[in-house]
Formats: sequence, C-alpha cells, structure tokens
Amino acid sequence: MRRELRRPVEVSGSIITDDGMSNPCTVSNLSSKGAKLSVLSGDDLPEEFDLSLAGTRHRGRLIWRAGLHAGIQFVPTG
Repeated sequence: MRRELRRPVEVSGSIITDDGMSNPCTVSNLSSKGAKLSVLSGDDLPEEFDLSLAGTRHRGRLIWRAGLHAGIQFVPTG
C-alpha cells in the first residue's frame, strides 16, 4: 500500500538533464514524493534529472521504466 496520496493529473512538463538538454514529458500521477511520467521517445532517461513543472523545478531519480512510461522519486536538494 502506498503511503503517499497520488493525484491523477495530466500536465505538461520538461525533463532537464545535467547537460542542459530539455525533453518534453507528460505527468500523469503526482505526489509530494514523486511522479509518473510519459515520454515521447524510447531514449534512455538519466538516473537523475530535473523535472520542470508549472514553473517549479524538482530533482528526480528514476525508479522504474516501462516503455514510454517512467516513475521518479523526488530527491531533496540543498
């Protein structure tokens, strides 16, 4: 059982890699601990990246990947 309540959403975001590359994604589940992403291509996602979402930026760590979908855990920064 999940401890964090997930909110179903359908919002556009951007995956920003450490070298500054940006790739669009769609966020379909969101909680304070992480998110489920859908990406446009099967290219590998890095282990860690920034997720730009509605004017905010979150550091994320790849937890799982299935085709064009991925689950990330938000990583505390600072």
